[in-house]
Amino acid sequence: MILTTLNKYFAVFVGLWIVTLGSALQVDAVTLSADQATPIGSGDTNKPGFSVRVSQIDVPGAKGLVGLIDRAEQQLAGIIATNSVDFSGTTNGVFISSGTINWNQEVGPGGSGLEIGNFTTVSDPSRPDQPIPGIPGIGPDTFANTDNIAAELITYVEFKTAGTYSMGINSDEGFKLTATDQPPTQTGALIVNGGSAAGSYYAVSGGSDTGGFSTPINGPIAGKLVYAQAAEGCAPFSNAAQIAGNVALIDRGTCTYTEKVQNALNAGAIAAIIVNNADPDSADGKYPIQMVGTPANLPAIMISKPDGAKLKTALATETVNVTLTAENEARLGDFNGERTSSDTIITLDVPQAGVYPFRLVWFEDTGAANLEWFTVQEDGTKILLNDRDNPAALKAFRARNGSPIQRPRLSILRNVNGSLTISWDHTGKVQSTAQLKISGTAWTDLPNGGTSPITVTATGSAQFYRLLSQ
Repeated sequence: MILTTLNKYFAVFVGLWIVTLGSALQVDAVTLSADQATPIGSGDTNKPGFSVRVSQIDVPGAKGLVGLIDRAEQQLAGIIATNSVDFSGTTNGVFISSGTINWNQEVGPGGSGLEIGNFTTVSDPSRPDQPIPGIPGIGPDTFANTDNIAAELITYVEFKTAGTYSMGINSDEGFKLTATDQPPTQTGALIVNGGSAAGSYYAVSGGSDTGGFSTPINGPIAGKLVYAQAAEGCAPFSNAAQIAGNVALIDRGTCTYTEKVQNALNAGAIAAIIVNNADPDSADGKYPIQMVGTPANLPAIMISKPDGAKLKTALATETVNVTLTAENEARLGDFNGERTSSDTIITLDVPQAGVYPFRLVWFEDTGAANLEWFTVQEDGTKILLNDRDNPAALKAFRARNGSPIQRPRLSILRNVNGSLTISWDHTGKVQSTAQLKISGTAWTDLPNGGTSPITVTATGSAQFYRLLSQ
């Protein structure tokens, strides 16, 4: 039995029922939700493994795509540029991986053959590295067709018993693991809402949560776009009245990012968009970069010079409304940056046996690239996920049968007058008691406790409530 408290009034659930008490319940990001599980045996045995989408972009110039999760999400969403992956052998652009995930760029065509990570030909047991699906790409820039990669892996993992599990990701560069089989609704892109420039634009956040200097973007920021005067924003804006309450568009150059963003803040802007000043044929390339500097208390992003030109053209003749989006969905684990082949171990609390969805996003910018997905036993032994030759491996499936069972939810909210409003979303009746016992608790049906919602008077020093499913 699990007990959750709120100002001396309580809700109780027995077995698999989940209870929420308004906003008082704090959810641990590494605890899987039983609401997402399907029963043991529901994994489709005809479809073992992982569904994989891969993107690779040819990036001319010395500065390619940034090594950040939101870049990977925008790349997978098709926002940045044409995907140059070799789609041979795919079905509707999806690679089927029926075995394990033990990727290494160097064992693919044109690679050095050098194996890395925990699982190699000489590991015990031997698990040779595998090429990355679709890599090298087939774009015109053959020098860069193994760089700027992003991949999405969808699978359903079967946990035979409830309990604590250790899951590991070895990667070069970063990754994000979530408990879902769907992409996020927001990717960190800049959205132009209607008009001649309507669409999604590749944006790089300057937020301190990604190593930058500005305020993190924790949710959508929508407003009218106003071009700063002067354009580089290195002095107080002459059009501050127009900037106030809106989003400032500022050109890169001459002064620091901090000065630009601080001037936007002083003018009353709700966010700043910096337009890169690098031309497409420049040595650095056209794409936005990660901005750094002295902290500034305003959200800011960078977009490319060609994208900035589109916005400026639209501003000359029409109102442009934009939304800065946030890539901030709940994660089981991540590494948001660049690194050489390294482990991240994630502890998962599995509340009940079943088959759960997982989505792994992995990315690489330049140089070496690898990805391993595994679990760790209590004795420290690492086992590749879905290793069908190892009986201790967790099984993974590309599909599952049936839908998760949505369990009853009971919610208790305190009203201004001190009464309690109790609501629930399944057929059942609410009962209460003033005292919980190890056994023999006396529960009493509430009047009108069969129809949600109900309002009750809060009496006594404590009261407990439960929902009995019918």
